[in-house]
Amino acid sequence: MDRFTDDTRFSDYSADTYEQKPAMDYSLENELRKTIQRQKKTIFSLAERNRVWKIICFVLVVLLVIESVLLWVNSNEDTPHIPDASQVQTGQGEIAEQPSVEVPPSHPVNEERIEEILSQMTLVDKIHQMMFVTPEELTGFESVTAAGESTEASLAERKVGGIIYNDTNIEGAEQLTSMLTNTADYAVTPVFLGYRRNSGSIISGEGFELQSQTVIGTYSEKNKIAEEYAACAEEMASFGFNVNFGTSTELVSGSGSGVVGSFGSDATAVSDAVSMAVKGQLVHNVSTALGAFPTDTNEQHTAEQLRSSEFVVYKSGIDSGADFVTVSHKVNTALDGEGVPYSMSKGVVTELLCGELAFDGIVITAPMTELEYTDELTCGQAAAKCIKAGVNMIMNPVDFEETVIYINEAVRVGELDVSLIDNSVRRILRVKQKRGLIK
Repeated sequence: MDRFTDDTRFSDYSADTYEQKPAMDYSLENELRKTIQRQKKTIFSLAERNRVWKIICFVLVVLLVIESVLLWVNSNEDTPHIPDASQVQTGQGEIAEQPSVEVPPSHPVNEERIEEILSQMTLVDKIHQMMFVTPEELTGFESVTAAGESTEASLAERKVGGIIYNDTNIEGAEQLTSMLTNTADYAVTPVFLGYRRNSGSIISGEGFELQSQTVIGTYSEKNKIAEEYAACAEEMASFGFNVNFGTSTELVSGSGSGVVGSFGSDATAVSDAVSMAVKGQLVHNVSTALGAFPTDTNEQHTAEQLRSSEFVVYKSGIDSGADFVTVSHKVNTALDGEGVPYSMSKGVVTELLCGELAFDGIVITAPMTELEYTDELTCGQAAAKCIKAGVNMIMNPVDFEETVIYINEAVRVGELDVSLIDNSVRRILRVKQKRGLIK
């Protein structure tokens, strides 16, 4: 017997009974089959679409990666980048890459050589060395634009320490270079050749143009300030100048004369700018003269108040290598107590500037022509009082001959100690040796 014939599960579905099913049953089954087929097609269609989307997404990812790589490569060549410490912001808002300013070391000071030079000087020679004069004061001529036999003869008789020039002495690049070169050659003892440059060009319309200190004070990069003054000093040195008296230390918020071109009002920012100006000029061995000390003339301001303002500026310039500090002729009884001009105050010159601020360079007066003289005070007496206070050089004496004669006589009669003269000349010679003027 067939093993399926007794299976009751299939007994109702014999061939005869199957063929005799109603037509309605066949219709329902067909519909079910069709529905299943449609669902299968839908599923296959969705699967196909999903596969396509995966491919599309993969391709997009690959394209994005390629684009990112290309952008990264091109950015190193074509796109601007954020400036770092090696870049500078100019006063006009331009960004330019600048190398760091390297200040060369000072020439070594040989004290034996200093003493040798000092020993070969007469007292009058030493007093002359303490004078910083115009070429007109040196030669007696009304206007000087050349250095010839008269200049040579004057320097042989009057061995001055320095000569300061102004725009009336300058006619052109070749003329200026010749005049300064000849003057340096004629000097028995190497001479300082100074100029007061705080902005603009030395030769009108030619050469490097120094921005005003107002503009320089806005530079966002300190290194740019050093670069500006290095360029300034390079041009000055190319003509023969070795001292710049044009760097202002005044704070705008101070009560001084309101010098046009101050670096600003914030003591910290101005001290940074002054420091960079000094260092920039030293790149070409051009000395900076800071001044005039103190710049704040408010008679209510004491030394304690100035310590947190302009003293910060001077200390920064001194520590950065400033060779000169100019002392003003203003009077401030709150600061000094003696009621005398700063230039004649030992408390200001010796105790504050040379003592507290540790300045060991050359202390020089503001032009003596700016001092308010009285009938009781001659130009010689005024110069002697400045030397007593600790000043090392006299700028623009009103009467050159009278000043030298009076100081010489003051030493002879004991009014001035000769050691003050000798120590001043030592300071002058040391700076000249540090800047390579004396070998």
